[in-house]
Amino acid sequence: MAIAGVPGTTMISVRIAQTGNHVTISTEGTPGSENVNDTVTGTFEGRTLVGTYVNKDSSGTINLTLSTDGRRLEGAIVTQSPTPGVTFQLVLTRP
Repeated sequence: MAIAGVPGTTMISVRIAQTGNHVTISTEGTPGSENVNDTVTGTFEGRTLVGTYVNKDSSGTINLTLSTDGRRLEGAIVTQSPTPGVTFQLVLTRP
């Protein structure tokens, strides 16, 4: 499954793979946004995805909730490094 999103003004492509309740999300920034390459691993607990993310500059936790129609993941990323506690809101929608 691929989901495209626009966090702020940065365009990224997102790939989500799920086996059972384990999920891996990979993001890739478009040219000029290469710093948006992330890997998220987590587990669905009901409709909530709880996990961690890593990219070349930082790492942290992620907590997203799946909408009842299964077309939207929404929640927050909270950094652990290099600056702990910075929160980014995230919304992924399936076109």
